[in-house]
Amino acid sequence: TAVKDYMVVKPAYEAVIGATGAAGDKTMLVNFARMLNPTIRVNEGTMEAVDVSSLFDKNTAGLWAKAARGEDLTDGERAVIRKEATRLYNLKEKDYTTTAHLWKEKAAESGFDPRIIGGSFGKARPMVDRKTGAVVYVVPDGKGNFVEVGQ
Repeated sequence: TAVKDYMVVKPAYEAVIGATGAAGDKTMLVNFARMLNPTIRVNEGTMEAVDVSSLFDKNTAGLWAKAARGEDLTDGERAVIRKEATRLYNLKEKDYTTTAHLWKEKAAESGFDPRIIGGSFGKARPMVDRKTGAVVYVVPDGKGNFVEVGQ
């Protein structure tokens, strides 16, 4: 979950930080919602139909409604969203880094080159077997081990 979440949260965070002015208010809030719930299905055109009361606190939910109505956020309101997005991103990045470190340790324990680990841990990754030097494709088995699979 930490890896999948991070793969959604990182580009969403970049979109929050990159959004500028009134034109970017909806983009900022939609991507902030994705940071809070990486499985949410929403875009700028569907904002009014999405209930975010379970995601946002009262103040942020008010900003969502304001942007959905087409009203501009103030610079101060945008700063609040960016500050909270940065806090959340830092937490998700820490979770991701911790998970990646653990998988790299497991790879080394299993005889694979840990430098290969990265990105999405659910896809088969090429790794060099340290004992034979052969390239093999492995996936984590969810129990802390790597299982060799076909390409």
